[in-house]
Amino acid sequence: TAGDRRLVVFPDGRVLVEGTRDTAEARSLLAKYIGS
Repeated sequence: TAGDRRLVVFPDGRVLVEGTRDTAEARSLLAKYIGS
């Protein structure tokens, strides 16, 4: 988890970001915790 956000990574590479509806925030979290 990242604060009150949660990243769910699926085996096929998809990622679900829970806790935000802001696309920019979701992409920022992905870059920070998963990489770009």
